[in-house]
Amino acid sequence: MATNDFAQAGRWLHPEFEYFMPQTGEYLQGRAGFVALNTAYPANGPWMFEVRSIIATTDRAVSDVDITDGTLVARAITFHTLQDGLILRQTEYWPED
Repeated sequence: MATNDFAQAGRWLHPEFEYFMPQTGEYLQGRAGFVALNTAYPANGPWMFEVRSIIATTDRAVSDVDITDGTLVARAITFHTLQDGLILRQTEYWPED
């Protein structure tokens, strides 16, 4: 993700990947959907990520990450479900600090 090469990041997604953002109702499926969303998302510069924490088991993980494009500063808390060593499902929240 740090390289902003979202197609490369998509390699870590399961072929049946699903993404859900309850706050906005956004839902997408598949690697192609992930790549399209992140590539087309407007930014004022390259996205930069700083991991606050990650908690993981063999089939689940939670990440807490600060995100910025140099102008926008945000935080993403993501619940990941893993299968076959890949991310099968993500439910992501962007809280307002």
